[in-house]
Amino acid sequence: MHLVKRSFIGTGAVALAATLLAAPAALAQSPAASPDTSGGTGVDGTGKHITLVSGVQNNPYFASMECGARVAGRDTGATIDIQAPAQFDATLQNQVIQAAAAVGPDGLVIDAVFAVEAGPIVQELIDAGIPVSIIEEPLETTGQIATLMSDQVAMGRMAAEILFERIGDAGKVYVIDFQAGVPSTDGRLTGFREVLADHPNIEFVGSDYTGDDPAAAAQVFSGVLQAHPDLKGVWGTNLYGVQGVITALKEAGLSDQVTVMAPDTLPNEIEWLRNGDVYALVGQKPYELGYQGVTSILEFLAGTREKSDERTVIADPFVVVTQENMDDPEVSKYFNAFDCEVQG
Repeated sequence: MHLVKRSFIGTGAVALAATLLAAPAALAQSPAASPDTSGGTGVDGTGKHITLVSGVQNNPYFASMECGARVAGRDTGATIDIQAPAQFDATLQNQVIQAAAAVGPDGLVIDAVFAVEAGPIVQELIDAGIPVSIIEEPLETTGQIATLMSDQVAMGRMAAEILFERIGDAGKVYVIDFQAGVPSTDGRLTGFREVLADHPNIEFVGSDYTGDDPAAAAQVFSGVLQAHPDLKGVWGTNLYGVQGVITALKEAGLSDQVTVMAPDTLPNEIEWLRNGDVYALVGQKPYELGYQGVTSILEFLAGTREKSDERTVIADPFVVVTQENMDDPEVSKYFNAFDCEVQG
């Protein structure tokens, strides 16, 4: 078992470790929705303890990631522990990472939403000898086993192309964003903006950060509608912003005028799609990230995988969901939900 040096872990983190072990984060994706990854790892994880630190508790997206990790544990014989902060907060995130390391797992799989803040801490863990694989949010670290991710810039480009086609390749568009410095949502905005040069009749009126507060997003977007009553399209980089946009559109009576695109396939987003509040979702595959994160650690421990600082985009990372295909089992299996075929 690889043990972490204790010099950089404060007493608060050690105390938190005991609390986390007693209260693991929420479970994940439904049996019907789980992609077919079972039985194909070829690696024996018997006797190994791997901890996944996911983005936040009680969130279906991260619950799907957690389910993938649990299923990987079932398929390989490894014991999987799941930890996550109670809310989106850089300080809490780092405390959870340190506490998870303090109990001495054989390896850590980390999705650090606040990548800049997490980088130095994760680097210390790697330097201390803990095998670490990074998923979803790439970190500025060296010596990790793997960095597995979706290409968020590509997601932004994809969303832009779908949205522009839907609105007739002309008109005003806007982006409701999350928070500066979060690589995933930063990438979604970057990709969206990159496409604009190829669409001269699209006018980009700007973007705003509204964090994880739907009420703040609704207030900000109401101001956008007042300034641009002829707005035709919105790309939301996150769930909370999209929720605020939908609220503001309904209050303004403009739901039928403005086409809304959203990321991910969370339960309330699926309901918005079914009700026509959003036109399409660009879904990700967090289950795959959780599964592959665990197996990458086990492969390293088995001596069949080398450390790598290269960033690897998982194969076929996105699924576009519309009202036309949302009931197709090959699409709906990627919807994010709390149930999991492997209970923790």
